[in-house]
Amino acid sequence: MSAAGRLLWLLAADGATDAELAERSRLPERQRRPLLENLAGHRVIASAALAPGLLELPRVAA
Repeated sequence: MSAAGRLLWLLAADGATDAELAERSRLPERQRRPLLENLAGHRVIASAALAPGLLELPRVAA
């Protein structure tokens, strides 16, 4: 996992909103959004743990 991916994983796991992720990571949306989608898509982070409205990913039951 890249350093940027790890940073987003740590921040998102704490329930950071998109605005907080943008501010704290300083990653532009064009980088931030695909990284989050990749983390959630590979189940590195549960989409259910993300702040409401962060991703429009389907919620997967465990």
